[in-house]
Formats: sequence, C-alpha cells, structure tokens
Amino acid sequence: MRGVGGRLPRRVVKGGVAAFAIVIAVVAVGFAVAPPVPGLEIRNHANEPVARFEGVYAFGLRHTHSVMQTPVEDRYAIEGRNRVVQTATRYRSLGAGLPFDGGGEFRREDGWFVQDALEQEFQDITVRVGRVSDQILMIGNEEIALKELDQPGKALTIRARIVLFSVFWI
Repeated sequence: MRGVGGRLPRRVVKGGVAAFAIVIAVVAVGFAVAPPVPGLEIRNHANEPVARFEGVYAFGLRHTHSVMQTPVEDRYAIEGRNRVVQTATRYRSLGAGLPFDGGGEFRREDGWFVQDALEQEFQDITVRVGRVSDQILMIGNEEIALKELDQPGKALTIRARIVLFSVFWI
C-alpha cells in the first residue's frame, strides 16, 4: 500500500481526510439535533447505577432531622460533569446539627429558616439511606424515596453527569 519512499498514495490520504470530515460533520449535526444535557446519576455501595435522570439542572434532598425531628431541605444545581453546587438549605427549627452561620444569606421565610447563595461545590454527594429520616430526592415535581433505591444503612452516591444523545453518560 505504501508508495515511493514509504509514503501513502495521495488518494489514500485524501480518502482518510474525507472520512474524518464526514465523521466530524455527523457528530456536529448530532449535537445540533440532540445537544448534550446534564443528568443525575445515583450509584449504590457497589458503584452500580441504580437510577438515572436526564435533563436535570437542579434537584433537592429532603430529610427529617434526627435530633429536632423537623424537615430539612437542601437545594443543588448541576453545573457540568462532576460538579454539583449546593445553593440553599432550609429547615423548620434551629437546634443541634442545623446550620446557623455557614455563609450565604440567612433569612426567615414562610416558617422556614433559609440559607441561600451558598455556592458550596461537590464532586458528588454520598448519603447513607436512613431508617427513620425519610430521605427524599426531589427533581422538579418528582419525589423519589431513597429507601426505594437501596436498603437502610447502605450508601448512595449522587453524581452530576453529561448525557450525550440520550445514550452515553459521561
């Protein structure tokens, strides 16, 4: 296949360049038709995916505080692959283990203590499924009980991902 001096013939090189250009064009059209979207992936203690949600830009985690026995809600935004940012936390009562001065802005709103503008960044969030804390993952109007994804005492890891063509999770 090599020509004079060990070089490839021009038609082989031109064919390779043309094939590469076609692949690039197909990928560009694919991204235009189905652009990458943020996703949320939950993995169990064995690092196996147990739930995936496509098109997620923000989510929340709600639980019952173990000491105060009142609800706590944390809010997060997905800002790219492997980047989850806690934007706010809200809780019904002040007490042991509840934030008071962790940065951001603090106010009282509709019976809740609210701390927002937190900008606390995480690569992932690991939560141990509680026996009595009633942990709920909130995505839009959907609520998923973490105890439905794994048994109490087991760890679940929540990660931001990018979804390509509704097939590839990177």
